[in-house]
Order: sequence, then structure tokens, then C-alpha cells
Amino acid sequence: MRRLHSLLGLALVGAVAIVGCGGDGSTDAGPISDKDAQKVSNAEMAFSFTILDGSYYGQTLDGVDNLIEICRKDPKATYEDRTMLQVVEDAANELRGYQGDLSDSLELVARNKCG
Repeated sequence: MRRLHSLLGLALVGAVAIVGCGGDGSTDAGPISDKDAQKVSNAEMAFSFTILDGSYYGQTLDGVDNLIEICRKDPKATYEDRTMLQVVEDAANELRGYQGDLSDSLELVARNKCG
């Protein structure tokens, strides 16, 4: 009986491990958390102010860091109908010409699929 329990336990662990692998990764992971959504919103606002008048550099830098962190957690998670990878790509494009160093950092992360 003990052996049967061990085999059933191993089978269950194996099944959970296979399901936990996530399949082919072709589907979106779902929306990001409310806390992360607020960070993305704040970042996008800081980017807008940076583009308008060059202010908010500190907040822009924090925003870039937050976008990278959130994207690395799950590049396929969504924010306003875009994956986090797309959000990072959009931010890189938005900052290009205004904050080239930050744009370059975002582009590098996007090129590596947030890895």
C-alpha cells in the first residue's frame, strides 16, 4: 500500500509539473496586477512630461526601471490591450529623441524579449 501511495504521489507531482510548464506560450498571461498597472500609468505620464518640457527625469528613470521589472516578470501579461513587451517597445519609441539613453535601455530589453 505504501508503494502505491508513493507511485500515486510521483504521478501527481509529474502531472503538476507538466501542467505548470505553460504549454507553448502562445496565449496572453492575462492582465498585470492593479499595482503594476499604476506603475505603468505613472511611467507613461512621466514620459509625456519629459517629452513636453524635459522635466520628470527622475520619474522617467523610475518608470523605465518599473517597465523593465514588470516585463521581466511576464512579457505576455497585458496592460490596456498590449503585452508588456509591446508597452516596453512603445516606451522606447516614445523616448527616442528625448532621452536616448533610456530609450536604448528599453530597446535592448525589448530585443531580448524582456529576458
